[in-house]
Amino acid sequence: ESKKYRGRRRTTCFSRKIFCGTCGSLVVRTIGHYKDRTYHRWTCQKKINTHGKECNRKNTSENELKKISCIALGLEEFSSDIFDKEISKAIIYDDRIEFTRGEEVISCLREETK
Repeated sequence: ESKKYRGRRRTTCFSRKIFCGTCGSLVVRTIGHYKDRTYHRWTCQKKINTHGKECNRKNTSENELKKISCIALGLEEFSSDIFDKEISKAIIYDDRIEFTRGEEVISCLREETK
């Protein structure tokens, strides 16, 4: 039974669309645990694979990614369906996230969500 699920991953609307603004690598969803809570964050794949030696991009919480996506899309509440249909790519930088929507690039400052 374990072989049946090997290599299968859960995907979200962000999967394979988010890239690191520092090194250009794919940013992947990772799961953390603290006390009784589970949280999701998005981490540069090169940072994971090199243990931070080749990329030092800070992780981005999924909540922050959703909030900034709402700003980019002009939504009051996040919709994974709308994000999936409208956004083809996003690049995470220290100060902003840039979303590609068709031919348009929408840049949103990260401070806007704080």
